Amino acid sequence: MAQIDFRLVQTAVMGGRDSDQPVILPEEPHNLDEFRRQFGKDDFWCGTLLGGCGERLMTKRYETKVCHFSHFPDRDGSRAACHRTANGVDSADHLFIKAHVTQWLAGQGHAAQAELCSLGHGPGDAVDFVLRATNQRLRFELRPSDYRSWRGTADSLAAKEGHVEWVFGLESAITRDMTARYGYALRVRCETDGNSRRVVIGTVTENRPVAWSSLEQCRMTGDGLITLDLEELRGRGLIREGAARHDAVAGSLPLRGAEIVFAIDGEARPDTDSPLVEGGRYLISGFIKPAGHRILRAQLSLPHDTPRPTEQYVYQLAGAVRLLVTEADRPGESTRWAVRADSLIQLKGLDAERTGLWRPPVALDEPLPAPKPATRPAPAPTTIPPQSQASRTATVLRQALEDVAREGATTTWKQLAERVGLDLAHLPDPKRRDLLVEVDKPRDRNRSLLCVLVRAPSGRPLSYLATVLRLLQVSAPASESALYRWSDEQIRAAHTAYGNRTPPVQASAAIAEAARPAEVRAVQEQLTLLKAQLAVGRATLPRATGRRAARLATTVKDCEQHQRLYESVQQRRQELRLWQRESERLLDDLDRLIGHPLPASATAKNSTPAVPPAAKSPSRRDRTSTHSRRRRQQTSPVCRSCSSRPATPTT
Repeated sequence: MAQIDFRLVQTAVMGGRDSDQPVILPEEPHNLDEFRRQFGKDDFWCGTLLGGCGERLMTKRYETKVCHFSHFPDRDGSRAACHRTANGVDSADHLFIKAHVTQWLAGQGHAAQAELCSLGHGPGDAVDFVLRATNQRLRFELRPSDYRSWRGTADSLAAKEGHVEWVFGLESAITRDMTARYGYALRVRCETDGNSRRVVIGTVTENRPVAWSSLEQCRMTGDGLITLDLEELRGRGLIREGAARHDAVAGSLPLRGAEIVFAIDGEARPDTDSPLVEGGRYLISGFIKPAGHRILRAQLSLPHDTPRPTEQYVYQLAGAVRLLVTEADRPGESTRWAVRADSLIQLKGLDAERTGLWRPPVALDEPLPAPKPATRPAPAPTTIPPQSQASRTATVLRQALEDVAREGATTTWKQLAERVGLDLAHLPDPKRRDLLVEVDKPRDRNRSLLCVLVRAPSGRPLSYLATVLRLLQVSAPASESALYRWSDEQIRAAHTAYGNRTPPVQASAAIAEAARPAEVRAVQEQLTLLKAQLAVGRATLPRATGRRAARLATTVKDCEQHQRLYESVQQRRQELRLWQRESERLLDDLDRLIGHPLPASATAKNSTPAVPPAAKSPSRRDRTSTHSRRRRQQTSPVCRSCSSRPATPTT
């Protein structure tokens, strides 16, 4: 008994088992009748180029179901053996592409050699068109493969043909990679048109739907296959001419800009032809240093509206920071990379110096030439060469600061400019810093420092005083509060050395305003909190480990120094406010580092000092609310009537 072939075969070839002339069988019975009148009944084959068995096929006409091709049964009536896997209307698309593209290329004057390629699945995996005259290969890759296999094939074909134009059948990771590399990718699909299939080319771009054009609307040029949409994008400057022949657009990886600093290399030439150059941006060469890593020579990509960095500063990267990488697409090329940032933050003083990318330029006096030996018995008068402008300014400043020290006062740059009659108020900080270094050079350990007499308008030490001291090779405290106290001691020493033993006068030359009772009470309350939390910090320190232990030890030391500083500032309102703000910061640091203290039993078990009852200090929010509540009470009528009562610190 004959077995029925239930495989719904929709495509076949005509002319023989190895033919490349495809045909589609209509699904409707009335269309099948017309098909038989046009092509006959006996010249249809399950072609080998379709992955078939190579045997004849018959047409099956049905009124109630889809018409299709069918294999003839074997002589014994059994169903013919065929291992063909693709039977649908798209199973012969590679043959339709081969026929239509060959005809299309010939119409544009290109003599192309068409080849069917198997990538491990069958003869319909890819179709190649080799254009010898233009040294090009046009490949239609219809079955997607993994990236590594495709990358190896692409490198191999590029080495043989020079340029390969890729057209992909399905959306995949490779089409997305091509879009990221060159700004676009090409796709192909076939649409049924009667007994044939029409070839359509799609243009894939970022954040836009695929734009499809018929093959007849496209052109084949020396830059590759050009669709209508691609031509429009090139005209608008969104895609480079011959993008696939150029280096790929750089890929990018996110970075943490706050941890990267940059300094330019003034001797490096700008690379304007680099594939890392993007529209609306420029490249600048220099050195980068990620936090905790070594310094690297690199290029930085910045927007055109960002001011060009200079050699005088170190910068921190800001905005969206990414690593740009270009892949070596051709043999002999190397991978190139740059760092892309949206903006820069200029670092100053110690922050810039700690990076290792910058050292402050110090203007030193030119050495005097050695005196020549006398040629006559009578001694010749010694001629002193004229001083440089910077040295003369430093000499005038030294004399003025000695006068300030004799007066038992401090000064500002504005007041100093009025005293000496020079325009010093508009000098940049680096120039001011260099002048202060010259004032105290050469450094004599028995001579008091004069640079400490110059203060900021607020009365605090200059922001770059620590850099001046380092350049003078003077050991100074690292913390701000300790530096404040140390500079006050040095000011008193300078006053004593130059003959005035009175306390230093503030830079404003005005009498320091005494602190108000309400402010004194608030600060005493904060001092009590600081002492209690400091006791907790000392008790917690033996149990801390690693980086937390180091940070806690430093904070405890700063708190102890800050506590001792209270006695010297408690009568001066401005300094008392600064002390209070610094206390808030130290208390917050202690809160974070201490965390939740261990209970008393656990403390005793570890033989560490017991945590005092005040150990559980209020949070910053509680401290702030308590301070605000006391301020309101002090301004109420009841409190004003009793404002003369002595303040009692709260425990």
